[in-house]
Amino acid sequence: MYRHALQVTEVLSLRWGMYDHARGRLLRRRTVSTLDPLSVQALEPLLADAGGPMHAHDDAHVFPYRTQDDLRLAIFRVCQGANLPFTGPSQIRRASLRDFPLAQTDAGYADPRSFELAQNLARSLGTRDPDAAADT
Repeated sequence: MYRHALQVTEVLSLRWGMYDHARGRLLRRRTVSTLDPLSVQALEPLLADAGGPMHAHDDAHVFPYRTQDDLRLAIFRVCQGANLPFTGPSQIRRASLRDFPLAQTDAGYADPRSFELAQNLARSLGTRDPDAAADT
């Protein structure tokens, strides 16, 4: 999610048939993204567990999360284990748009203007905690 601004629905629906292991590319809702080396490396153990590139079933899900709540709970547990405040999926996506020099398609955007607006919004929010801003 963080390195390529994946949307929750993209994470939940990601199946092995959507991942081109040989080229490190990922079919998304609107684009095909070329993954950075760290993202490819992170997928390798999951792909091996699924039987490897030659045997993973195209329709098998990459991640075990079936609902948004499943994903949010997993993120919550990681944050707790790292002694960090909870960071929700939308915050992770905004941080990706702010922190990485992504190409439009690698961030999942088909429209250049929408991509530019999303990046500008993410940068304007900076590292502020939106929940803290709501308290003031």
